[in-house]
Amino acid sequence: GEYGNHVGYDDFFAFADEFGTSTAEADFDPVFDISGTDGDPDGRIDVHDFFVFADNWRRRLGDNDLPGQ
Repeated sequence: GEYGNHVGYDDFFAFADEFGTSTAEADFDPVFDISGTDGDPDGRIDVHDFFVFADNWRRRLGDNDLPGQ
């Protein structure tokens, strides 16, 4: 992202571009499918993913507390 290894504005804009997409669409990017209602990726980029994204705002990539690590 914009802050080097931190979740920042560049990441937010990329996430916003993908928000609302699902596996049914050719341009779906699973990188942003962070979480579903049960906490696992669900094939949709929606509010559940946004909440996890927001929880990790400005955190450094590689931290053990980031989802999927």
